[in-house]
Amino acid sequence: RTAHPHEAHRVNSATWYSTALVLLSLTQSLLPCLVALAVLGVGDPAAAIIGRRFGRTEIVHGRTLEGTLAFVLAGGLAAFGYVSLMHPASSAGGFAWPLVIAASFGGAVTGAVAELVSRRIDDNLSIPLAAYAGAMITASIAGVFA
Repeated sequence: RTAHPHEAHRVNSATWYSTALVLLSLTQSLLPCLVALAVLGVGDPAAAIIGRRFGRTEIVHGRTLEGTLAFVLAGGLAAFGYVSLMHPASSAGGFAWPLVIAASFGGAVTGAVAELVSRRIDDNLSIPLAAYAGAMITASIAGVFA
């Protein structure tokens, strides 16, 4: 009842999401894992809602500029809020603000790009893995300059 019609004879999205969670948990890198989960959980639905309702400028594969911008903004803000809530900068083990901002929006941008180009791979797998990689890269760069 909850699956999409195209998932009747294929691996469903929940399986791909669970696979992504397992792969992320194997990395043991907390900051990019938190970013990846927030980006998928908030950015992907925001892109769908805004893209369908307000999307006018098609980019690729039926995706719109408006949906993609909503993905980056909502995913980045959600990741920032989630990481800040889970590990405040003032607490022991907390992350510095520039690092959290860079990782959050780096993950959101790469997650949005993954959504745009995902055709054969389910985006419930590609988005969190890409967001993780983007968060790792931008956090590394921000850490060098912090």
